[in-house]
Amino acid sequence: MSEWADLPDLILSEITRCISVYDDFVNFGAVCKAWQRVYSMIKLPLSPRCPWLLLAEEKEQKNHTRVFFNVFDSKVYNFKLPELAGRICIGTSFGWFLSVGIDFQMNLFHPLSKHQLSLPPHPYVWDRYRNFELIPLDYRDVFLYKCVLSSYPWNSVTHEYDRDCIIMIIYTNFKTLAFTRPGYKAWIDIKCDSRCFYDIALYKGKFYAEPEDIIQEYLVESSGDLLLVARIRVGPLYDTHNDFDDDDDDQDQDQFRELGQECMFEIPYVTTGFKIFKLQC
Repeated sequence: MSEWADLPDLILSEITRCISVYDDFVNFGAVCKAWQRVYSMIKLPLSPRCPWLLLAEEKEQKNHTRVFFNVFDSKVYNFKLPELAGRICIGTSFGWFLSVGIDFQMNLFHPLSKHQLSLPPHPYVWDRYRNFELIPLDYRDVFLYKCVLSSYPWNSVTHEYDRDCIIMIIYTNFKTLAFTRPGYKAWIDIKCDSRCFYDIALYKGKFYAEPEDIIQEYLVESSGDLLLVARIRVGPLYDTHNDFDDDDDDQDQDQFRELGQECMFEIPYVTTGFKIFKLQC
């Protein structure tokens, strides 16, 4: 072990360049004290092997610790993240968060590398809500619904933010689309006939958006395919809207190839199932 501990910091730094997921980076720091020292000095903007779940912030939390749950190995990680204190966080791509403060200021933040990119607040949202009697905290939950990045926003070669990265969001209670880039001073609205969108996804370098419907539909990339996942709800509100009639929807069915079987399970008051279609795009 002493021979490994005596490796120069330069060699250890080169080893870290070969690490592709954060889980392995944590294991790197656990080898010995010398490796732990290099681990503490280097902040790699890596993504976990499997997506981690960010647990809700505790109201009485004073040390700004946020808790992550690793689905891959059922481990819990605690990180001091004052950058996220009192902010609404939405998971985006490549392990980044989009956080929103009570002033509607938005930041892209990587919780493991601590890289942070300030984004412009949307003027429409701020002008609309700032004079309301209720505090802005009441509006952030309906302000932002989804965020997707076109590429990794941090350039590890130049150590600068990649200005070619596109940040696409679904925002406001109208659920419209807007985008910006690192360095932009404002968000750019996307004008389209359908103003309400439920989901967006990046697939083969292009953005795809799914209009909102009473049947909740999600865009999911899996095994190289783009899938449309329809969430089926059974209850007084949904009974008349959950039928997929092949005769009435032949044109749409030509675009989709159904995969697998419908999966049903019960939760209080609502029975939920899913139907999966492969999009031909």
